[in-house]
Amino acid sequence: MMKTRFGAHLLPLREFKTWDDLQDAQLRALCRALDIGNMVALVGAGMSHPYGFPTWHKLACGLVEELRIKATVPNDFMPPLTEIEKDYLKHVCPELICNGQAANINSLLDYCHRLYFRRGRQAEFSALVAKYFNKKPVVPTERPSSLEGVVNLLNVRRFATFNYERVLADVLKEKTDLRESFLPILNGLDACFADLVSFALGGGNYRSGILHLHGQIQPELGEKNARLVLTESQYQDQYMSHGARERRKRDAYRLLLANSILFVGFSLEDEDVLRPFRQFVADNAINGRHRPWFALLTVDEDKAKRKHELFHHYYYRYGIRTLFIEYKHENEITRRFIRKLHEIRAEWVAYRQDRTRPPAARAPRFGVVRPNNQQDKEKNRLACW
Repeated sequence: MMKTRFGAHLLPLREFKTWDDLQDAQLRALCRALDIGNMVALVGAGMSHPYGFPTWHKLACGLVEELRIKATVPNDFMPPLTEIEKDYLKHVCPELICNGQAANINSLLDYCHRLYFRRGRQAEFSALVAKYFNKKPVVPTERPSSLEGVVNLLNVRRFATFNYERVLADVLKEKTDLRESFLPILNGLDACFADLVSFALGGGNYRSGILHLHGQIQPELGEKNARLVLTESQYQDQYMSHGARERRKRDAYRLLLANSILFVGFSLEDEDVLRPFRQFVADNAINGRHRPWFALLTVDEDKAKRKHELFHHYYYRYGIRTLFIEYKHENEITRRFIRKLHEIRAEWVAYRQDRTRPPAARAPRFGVVRPNNQQDKEKNRLACW
């Protein structure tokens, strides 16, 4: 196997002859990024799932079903639904949604949000959303959890997340010696420009911290929890409206250019999440694919058969280097994820030793005793014979 070392992040894919060489190069590139120390973990819902919080798909399905039931209760939803609204909701099949066979769960969730928005019941919609997150996290059945592994084994201290709950902050404060004053938590929807720049650069108090990109659920805020990016209309208002698009693009580029990025807990199937990466690659041509962006992607047996295709898809389209973690049953995902983190940790330690070890020519020879003049004369005399 070809053992790539310090230039692994710059080698084009055509230089690798086998799949093992390719994955080894991405592992070495990840170790280089971890060693530099500017890693930001982009955390998805998969990291919070062991703590009792729903994945994005389960959250959307639960909200759609609950909103659908509430909206069809007679004399409770005023003004009442129109005939076309009733007809649409009647044909929304919960079984198809929960099995992942619906055309677009985001569209259904956005439609339900609009039903409440049209009737001025945004606070009620916000309360339904907050109910899923205003609960005490459960203790994971497998310890350490995947999130604890990222914190402890990879030594990551800065996180950006699309999640809304406080699990990440609790894990950081429990598993490290970070005090509240050294763990700033930013809401990406209302954070000031200076704080976003400081977080992106990792300077000052932001050598550690959490950035909630789509808002954060906090029990003490009450109705203010409505300021979240959850549905399609909220996403368009926050990112695609006039003026907001360029502002958010600059914020995303600032984070992407200044740091290494590691996706954890993502399926990499959400186009909204990947859009900034695709735009960056398009704007920067081939240089966009040499950025230190990585993903630890868990795949089942079916997806594992397509891992070559998936790697090239994410690399050439978004510039993301994917390391695959294969599993057969869902109950072994955490165990295999932790095993992969230990593998990365061991490779990182070896990488650091290689980088810091001086060459043999510079190694001091303290154990060699220099011969005195009498020994030199004896050697010369014997050599003459």
